[in-house]
Amino acid sequence: MPGVQIVNSPSSTLLSANNDAIWVVSGSAGYTSSVHDFKFLADIFVSGSLVTTLKRFPDTAYPNMGVFNLKSVAANLVAFDFLGDTSNTDIFHSASNSFVDVTIQFGREYIFNNVFTQSRNEVSTSDYYFLNSSLPFTQQGQGLSNNRITNAGTGSFLQSKHDSLTTPFKTYNNLRRWAYYFADTNAASYLNVRTYDSNLNLLQRYAFANPYSSSSNSSQFVSIGIPQLSSYVNFTGVSYYDIGLGSSGSFDRSEVLRFQILTDCSRYASGAYKVYWLNSYGGFDSWLFNKKGQVTTSKNQSSFKQIPGKLNSSGTYNINTYSRVNIPYFTELSDKLELSTDFLTDNEVIYLKDLYSSPVVYLEDPNGVIFSATVDTSDYVLNKKVNTKVYSLQLTFLTSYNDYRQQL
Repeated sequence: MPGVQIVNSPSSTLLSANNDAIWVVSGSAGYTSSVHDFKFLADIFVSGSLVTTLKRFPDTAYPNMGVFNLKSVAANLVAFDFLGDTSNTDIFHSASNSFVDVTIQFGREYIFNNVFTQSRNEVSTSDYYFLNSSLPFTQQGQGLSNNRITNAGTGSFLQSKHDSLTTPFKTYNNLRRWAYYFADTNAASYLNVRTYDSNLNLLQRYAFANPYSSSSNSSQFVSIGIPQLSSYVNFTGVSYYDIGLGSSGSFDRSEVLRFQILTDCSRYASGAYKVYWLNSYGGFDSWLFNKKGQVTTSKNQSSFKQIPGKLNSSGTYNINTYSRVNIPYFTELSDKLELSTDFLTDNEVIYLKDLYSSPVVYLEDPNGVIFSATVDTSDYVLNKKVNTKVYSLQLTFLTSYNDYRQQL
């Protein structure tokens, strides 16, 4: 019987782990009286180690072909990387949990003349890299090929597309930010930073070497917020700054992100919350919710009824006005936060849609305490200035923790 061959495979080697990733293989199905239980095999290797084997029966319409979709497997092999700068002040960080290096070996198995035969590794793939991303259905066809930092051309960071040179990202002196990316070997050699005054006159250029640049085909991220860069960059008199990856002093390997530094001087500034979330590309974004917010505490309490009064040793039975009758034995408290942004542009509303649907959200309260939460808002309206001249965003967050009172 002819060996297994790969008929169709993804066009890019950089793939989204939570979207369809389909391979079609062909081989003799051997549907004769002597061959039974024919299946195609796919041995899945991660960094050279076998992790699982998939088996597929031939397609009913085309019995010489089989279809493998790695979505369910890949999604369970990746996680995420967050807050890499809590233990050190490094600018660059490895994001080894955010991607996985996969190769596939295809084969077949069948029973011929009552003898079980299994033939593995008849054909194999090159390396495919799965990121912990989940692209919207209408963007799946575009894939992630443009999100690769290579030695030739400029790749995009792992975040929603936004022309920040035309409309800079808003940032603040107390807001941490990161830029995630997937890079080929030695492609992201430097993080380049340029600072400008209020008229976009160039003030300073900076270049920071990447200690992970020699890592072959890996996911990484850089700290690009003012609190993280202030140890390296002089922000005195700075109104804007650009960041990008490439050779020293050049934005030749990545898109350029521009940030406008704003001062939060509203009456709600002291109570502002910072929100961090896993975006659909597998990186983390952040935003300052610096307008009026409200915290609502809900109580779930269970109690039992106690017969009033107390029997004394003398045989008397006293009932006092302060005797406890309704006794709480379980009290659970949960917080719900309603937070609001400053006024938004059309692009910012689209950018924040990723937060609304994100499965991983962290809040940082005014005291610097970070905790996980979920977005409880059920609908998200993509406002446009043509409909509403000025608008902000209000979201409801449920904290992932609960507080408990004494059991008495």
